[in-house]
Amino acid sequence: MDGISALALLPVLTFSALFLVLWGSLPSDRADSRDWRTAFVGAGVLWGALVVLFAEGLSPFGFIQRGSLGMVWAVALLAVVWVGRPGGRLVNGWRKLISMQLPASRMDRSLLVGTAAIAATLLLVAWISPPNNVDSFIYHMTRVVHWAQDGSLRHYPAIHDLQLVRPHWTGLAILNLRVLWGSDHPANLIQWFSMIGSVVAATGVARLLGAGLRGQLLAAAGVVSIPMGVLQASSTQNDYSTGFWAISLAYLVLLSKRQPVTRGESILVALAAGLGFLTKGTFFAYGPPLVLWYLLPGRRFHGLRRSLSAGVTVGLATAVLSLGLWARNIATYGGPYGPSDSIRVALGILHWFVPREPPATSTPVPTLPAGVPSTDPSPTPERSAGLFGTTPYAAMTLSGDLPDELARALKLIVSMLGWNMVTPSSAVNGMLQGLMARLPSVFDEGYLLALKSAAWNHEDSAGNPVHLMLVPVTLLILLVRRRKLTSSLAFPFAAAVLFGYAMLPIVATAGSGNWGIRYQLPFFVLWSAVLGSGATALGRPRISGIAGVFLLLSAIPYVLLNNTRPVVGLPPWPTAIRSILVASPEEVLFATNRGLRDDYEAVTEAISRSDCRRVGLRIESNVFEYPFWWLLAAPQSGRRIEVINVGPPLNAYQDPSFKPCAIVCSFCQGRMTVGGLPRSLSHDSLQLFLAPAP
Repeated sequence: MDGISALALLPVLTFSALFLVLWGSLPSDRADSRDWRTAFVGAGVLWGALVVLFAEGLSPFGFIQRGSLGMVWAVALLAVVWVGRPGGRLVNGWRKLISMQLPASRMDRSLLVGTAAIAATLLLVAWISPPNNVDSFIYHMTRVVHWAQDGSLRHYPAIHDLQLVRPHWTGLAILNLRVLWGSDHPANLIQWFSMIGSVVAATGVARLLGAGLRGQLLAAAGVVSIPMGVLQASSTQNDYSTGFWAISLAYLVLLSKRQPVTRGESILVALAAGLGFLTKGTFFAYGPPLVLWYLLPGRRFHGLRRSLSAGVTVGLATAVLSLGLWARNIATYGGPYGPSDSIRVALGILHWFVPREPPATSTPVPTLPAGVPSTDPSPTPERSAGLFGTTPYAAMTLSGDLPDELARALKLIVSMLGWNMVTPSSAVNGMLQGLMARLPSVFDEGYLLALKSAAWNHEDSAGNPVHLMLVPVTLLILLVRRRKLTSSLAFPFAAAVLFGYAMLPIVATAGSGNWGIRYQLPFFVLWSAVLGSGATALGRPRISGIAGVFLLLSAIPYVLLNNTRPVVGLPPWPTAIRSILVASPEEVLFATNRGLRDDYEAVTEAISRSDCRRVGLRIESNVFEYPFWWLLAAPQSGRRIEVINVGPPLNAYQDPSFKPCAIVCSFCQGRMTVGGLPRSLSHDSLQLFLAPAP
């Protein structure tokens, strides 16, 4: 590892130091509810806030660059070490860490080893694979490379407004690692770290809900085996990041219900909520129930005045963390999340019951390629079908049979549940779809057709059938064994989690659509902790252990046969490409859209052979932008890329001094010159106009 790449270790070392200092500061009193997971969650929240602080603080000066960013992370690391020196808190935390012991039970060790094995395999996948998710091509990674090029978070000419207006904590975290490393290589690690953090926090929540060691390990197995989570843990999506902030907030809220929280822990609650809102709009469903429960005055620890103060703290933390994003969006669009009515449109507030088509930027269930049986769909849409394949089923279109708004809300929830009924078994899928067909008022022909075309191992359509079925089972156990519960918090916590899940299709309009199945990931993360509590109440450790082993085994197909990032490659189905262990990075990059590879490689190779360092993009909204950056190794290669065909209001951000010597166009067929540059290459969907060599 060279010196440049080694700078990427600074954020990791800072988190590690935060964890050890916080753990070394905790009391050793067994009556205290705090343990090492309190330190882990606290370190994660503080680290997340530092990511925002450094990016927003350096942005106005254009200083999001390797040297300045490395310096602030080094200062942060030294500051944490200096704070941890008095009283030996850092050393004490290290001693506690090395004194940890493995569980004595063979079953408990098996659960721990199985969880670690899945995590290690997914780390390998995340490290080897370049970002290849459709949303990453559209905006997740595209905005990261634009920020890295500009050294700033300021708005820029973008073909997709999503790059600018969407909550972006995950992007900021990727940006920090990317700039320090020098390329996009560690981009997938944020989702993987979020999975690890969710596993740790879920075991802590299960403990606060009264779960014993076996129940906590079952909670860990539950989190690490969520199919959607397994597939997303090696991508640059942001649902696992949302899940981590949700489970971290849940842990801190439960801690406040067990004993008085310190002022510092109150700030952590506020920061966890603020980071969740800065990560993804779906947190507006999962976060508020937990925040409201936290603010409710309790007879033991809270008064009305303290609750109001805590509410103000949460509001201030959210505002401070999101201030930069809001300010840039208001200056450009007039609203904090885009145009003035964007919140109403994006969240569906006040008009969720109005039938409408899904937004054009939603990702549908992948369509079937020719020659693949309908029982085994492959997520490889043909290029002729457009950016997102065929038109997705409009889940929000209501039939009018249930005019009552409450009944309509119930229909949306049931519709959302149904998208989980996708398994690796075609026979099981057929049976489930046959049962669902008996409810045509909810699951109509269009719904079932989309469900039949859903790929079980693709991160945009994978269902979570086993985890969904465990929800009513867990509730039944809690009801039947309620006298065996060691914590009275299990029921109110389960209610808060279920309420957030029920709000998802109402708050996020795409939540009940097939493209919104990934929005459910935070719910299953949260519910895994309830599962651990219920397992302890059941009083059958052997059954809990077997359930944990079953969950881990059920995850193996998703771990090995990820459709676009497989460890075991079986193209054309169930995997789109060969194994990532033998496939070239370019093959993995275009796994979802293999037909585009020749076009992109042809134009970027021609640019690479030239001396051109200024590349202009004249592309339509259905053309992926990020692969140009990846293939040209921009901006670290010294090449600057700008979109040059934007309208108001983003045309105000065009740099008049930018004079491209190469223009890639997607709608210039038949033209011999563009921008004064002669046509150099026409390759199917793309045309290249390149200045002649001197």
